[in-house]
Amino acid sequence: MVGFAAAEDRDFDVIRVMIKNLTGRDYIEYGPRTIKVAVLPLYSAITLYDRYDPLMRYLSYKTGYEFKLVIPKDFEDFMQVVKSGSVDFSYQNPYIFALIDRERDIKPLVTTIGEDNPPDEWMEGGDRFRGVIIVRNDSKIKEVRELRDRKVLITSPKSAGGYLSQRLFLLKLGIDTERDLKIIDAKRQENVILGVYRGEADAGFVRESALVVWKDAVDMKKIRVLVKTASLPNWPFALCRDIKPSLVNYVKDLLVGMQDKEILWAAKIKGFRTADDAEFDALMKY
Repeated sequence: MVGFAAAEDRDFDVIRVMIKNLTGRDYIEYGPRTIKVAVLPLYSAITLYDRYDPLMRYLSYKTGYEFKLVIPKDFEDFMQVVKSGSVDFSYQNPYIFALIDRERDIKPLVTTIGEDNPPDEWMEGGDRFRGVIIVRNDSKIKEVRELRDRKVLITSPKSAGGYLSQRLFLLKLGIDTERDLKIIDAKRQENVILGVYRGEADAGFVRESALVVWKDAVDMKKIRVLVKTASLPNWPFALCRDIKPSLVNYVKDLLVGMQDKEILWAAKIKGFRTADDAEFDALMKY
């Protein structure tokens, strides 16, 4: 042991989130100057804290408020939390954003650029992402049409990169995922990858970048990308309820102007740009 470092109460919030999602008991303290930021639980609470807590601490330092992550237990819980008006900001995939916006007016402030992908794989502009359909490398499935009547793991029916991207792509080929495939909701990206790896299903739908995130945990030589699917607008960071306009504008400026490479690297993103409400309109019909 080299020594000790000063600790803050918020250092233990990730443990409190895990306890809450397991037992329903909430031990997280929210002071009068706390700003709650809900993050879609695409990955585990530990992974999400590693990614986004540095950004929350940066916003806290710059604004004088305490920005804290709120990590619901699953996609459905996330939607309920945001729609209830109990959080100030939310960070979610564009499909979830569109679904929530139908029932509660939330405003996209910024859109993510280059999430998860290494620099040489960022799409033009870096503000769109896509899904992939994966199979085991030794699978006899060689073409998309062979997916009919097959058992397929998905991240969630409300996942943009783990379902919607693939659904839109397959519909253009005359394949209806709800009618022609045997869909299994695996809840998380890693569950889909591990399920396909273990042979628990014939194929899986995940966000393309999830293969980058999990490349050190799974032998990717045993995973094959059958096809890359439809591109979608990237994740918006949205305002969920009325708070001081000056604070909202400052947070937006801080995100768009973010240059701290350590914070961006932790979040696995290239940066943020100002969001355009219209870019999410096409998702409203699904």
